[in-house]
Order: sequence, then structure tokens, then C-alpha cells
Amino acid sequence: VSSAVPIALGVGIWIVYGVRVVVMGGTKSNENRKVHVYADHMHSFLLLTYLVLPTMSMLQFRGLSCGTMGYHRYLRAQPSIDCTSQDQGAFEKVNMVLIAIYQCIPLMYLAMLYAVRAKLVSEESHIVSTSTSSNGVAIGQATVQRLRKKTVSKSDPRLRPLKFLTQAYRSECFYFDVPDLFRRVAYIAVVPLFEDRASRAMFGCVLSMLMLVLHTNIKPYAKQSTNMLAEAADYQIFFTFFVALLIDQGLVQSDDENCGLALVVLNLSAIVVLASVALFQARRWQVTNTELKRNMDEHKSTISLAGSTVLPKDIDSFVPLSSMSKVAVKVANLATIAIAAEEAYAEVTEAEAVLKGVHLTLGQESSINSDLRDINKKVRTVKKKASQV
Repeated sequence: VSSAVPIALGVGIWIVYGVRVVVMGGTKSNENRKVHVYADHMHSFLLLTYLVLPTMSMLQFRGLSCGTMGYHRYLRAQPSIDCTSQDQGAFEKVNMVLIAIYQCIPLMYLAMLYAVRAKLVSEESHIVSTSTSSNGVAIGQATVQRLRKKTVSKSDPRLRPLKFLTQAYRSECFYFDVPDLFRRVAYIAVVPLFEDRASRAMFGCVLSMLMLVLHTNIKPYAKQSTNMLAEAADYQIFFTFFVALLIDQGLVQSDDENCGLALVVLNLSAIVVLASVALFQARRWQVTNTELKRNMDEHKSTISLAGSTVLPKDIDSFVPLSSMSKVAVKVANLATIAIAAEEAYAEVTEAEAVLKGVHLTLGQESSINSDLRDINKKVRTVKKKASQV
């Protein structure tokens, strides 16, 4: 019954979608609107499946776990049920079908992500370099990536339903939420299936070490602080299972106060790491903000047409997204026109100095006046182009 409720809700989402499509009609003006309506309902459906998967998996796998008391085999989730009864056999068949359906949900995510992988990765290829300020604070790639995920994912109806699956990860690791989902299912649903406590502890140790290797080498998250937290959590889970294994093997007494204290400290260490990362991020934001404000104050007068055309180092070395290429062209044209205007003005000034300082014949003066008129004409053309830009 519990597994059927999310399925009924999912069907209801698509029934509402069908009704909305029928109401909108088949006119061409509503085609674009239909695409966005589909994206909204797909997002609701995927979010529903994402939220219910761990809990439903735990309940379903509990239906497979039977214990033994003397000659009686009972269902651990409901000891009054006999695992050898005919009704239990029919229930297990239905339960296996439901397990197969629910465990295909992450595979559905993977297929949908793979279908749009080009859009998820292509935007990142436009980032040529990462801008770093003088104090070593990197502000380029991570910032551009977050902006990309906030703008591109919202505007593209194919990416918007999948945004919650990819926004925490680097573009190259768009798929990583799928193995992470299986990891959660394994911890809360598969581990309790082992009747032997030592087997549970061993399985937990192996799984936590596997995830630690993945997090350490791949570093899938976009923020470095999140990668640090993931690694700290893996260490915490590993040592918890490892201590459980030592207790089961009799190497450590279960009533040992030192062991209990160590486990408490170990579990509280995650809070310490989280607080440290939060303080580090706050300090980093403060330093970056101060540095940016200082650079803006220092170079405020340099970004003008009449003044110097040299941009500040932090701005000049930053490579924007491809959508900013038109702005970059205009800025380059503006700098070129400013240089040409300065050269033309220097020629006019030099010619005027020659007229004032040297006695010239009428023919020579007429020739120079003609040159001045040509130069002034060039200056007016340059100013006209500058105003157009």
C-alpha cells in the first residue's frame, strides 16, 4: 500500500498535465507554452520520485528480511507474519516487482541526463581561464559555473526539470547524483538485510571506503567546501562501521566508556567540520568583496573613452561566456577608436603649432590648411563611429 501511494501521485501529475494540454488546444501559438507546461510537470514528477525513493526502498527491502526463532521464521518488519506461509510468498513476488520499479528511478535520471549531456557540458568549455586576484582568491570558474546553472537551466525547458540533480555538481560530473542515490539506498535498505552483524559492518566499511575514493579523486561537487564535507562524512561513516566490527569481533567491549566517547566525538566532528567550512567561506567572501571594492575604487577613472584605455588586471584577464562576445567586440572597437582619436588630435595640435611658430608662404599655408581640414574631417568621422558604438 505504501509503495502504491507515490505511484498514484505520479499518475495524477500526468493526468493534470493531459487536462491542461487539452484545455490549451492545438494552436501553434500554444506550442511553446505546452513545452514549458511539460517541463513543469516533469520537474514535479522527478522531484516526487527523488523524495520517496529512499523511504520506499527501505520499506520494500524490509519485506525481504526474515528472522529465525527456533523453528519459526518471521518477518522482521512484522513478526506476526510467517515467512514460510503461502501468502508471504505471493507478497514477496509483488514486492520484488515494486523493488525493480523503484530501483529503475535512478536509471531513468541517468538516461535523461545523458540525453542532454551536450548542453550540460558545452557551456563550461567557453571558460578559458580562471581569474585570480592578488591575494589568491579564485573568482572565475566557480562564479561563471553558478551563473550558468542559474540562467541556462531556467531558460531551457529540457534542462529545467533536471536542475535539482545537477546544480550541486561540476558539469563533467552531471551524473553523480545517480550513484549517490544508490549509496543512500544501500545504507538504509541493503545493510539491514544481512543477518550477521559482522557482515553488515564489513559491507558498510567497504561501501564507505568506495565512496571516499570517488569523492577524493573525482571531487564531483562544484564547491570545494562541499567536497571536503563529503570526504569528512565518508571518514565518519567508515570509522563508525569499523568500530561496530571491532565490537562484534570482541576486540572492543560494547560497554567500554572510552569507545562510546570516541564514537560521540567522531559523530560530532561533522558539526565541527561544517562550522569550520562555514567560517572559511564567510572569511573568503569578505576578503573577495573587499578586494573587488578596492580594485573598483582604484580603477574607476581608468574606464573612460577620453582617459586611459587600459583595463584593470582582474577585469582584463577575465574571459566571459560566449554570450558576452558582442560586448567584448564593442569594447575592443571602442578602445581602437579612442586611440585613433588621440592620434588625430595630436596631428591637429602639431599642425597648429607649425602655423603659429613659423612664417610660411601663402602657398604653404594654404596646403597646410587643406591638410588640417582633412584631419578635422577624420576626427569627426572617428567621433561619429564612437557615438555609434
